[in-house]
Amino acid sequence: MKVFLFNSKTFFEINKKEEMTDDTFIISDKEEYEIEQSLEQGEVWVDDTHNLRWSGVKAGDFYKWDSKRKKWIFDQIEADAALQARRDSVWNNVKEYREKKNNGGVLEPISDKWFDTDQTSQTAYDLYGKALAKGQVEPQEWKTMDNTTVTLTQEILDSLQGAIYGVIKKNFDMAEKLREQIYQSQEPETISIENADWGKCYLSARG
Repeated sequence: MKVFLFNSKTFFEINKKEEMTDDTFIISDKEEYEIEQSLEQGEVWVDDTHNLRWSGVKAGDFYKWDSKRKKWIFDQIEADAALQARRDSVWNNVKEYREKKNNGGVLEPISDKWFDTDQTSQTAYDLYGKALAKGQVEPQEWKTMDNTTVTLTQEILDSLQGAIYGVIKKNFDMAEKLREQIYQSQEPETISIENADWGKCYLSARG
């Protein structure tokens, strides 16, 4: 028969009850599994009536064994911290995706061409716009995202920068909506980021 030796916390097989000692308890296969889990996660003890007791399998994540009260206690503080970390992780993914969209190009409506929108390109538009306004340069041929060129007049430049602002603002607003959803959700990973209503960029427009 299968027994549990309490003092050594080991399992053993005996043939006769006469082989049992005070710290020997007869157990079933199911009880063996439960005791093994209890030894790993909780506690096994002998009560005042000399009966073998065990905590059983942990009820779930964020449960801790209270040896004084002999029960599993849900740790709300740890659970809240873990949920906050999950939400923060999803929010970081949103910010990264927003940045990707912001840098993904924008359609300028007058020329009907897609222009780069990364930070270097935006700085170039600003510097070029200042020089153009002061008459320091003539309108230049500007390479677009499909490798064709457009004469970047002041009118087209103004339209382009307006389009860039529009996309950045749309992406900011979309990210804020997702942020609100994320920090209200118990399952933030289920919130779809890519399927949200982001501003169109060059790659998404091309399909």
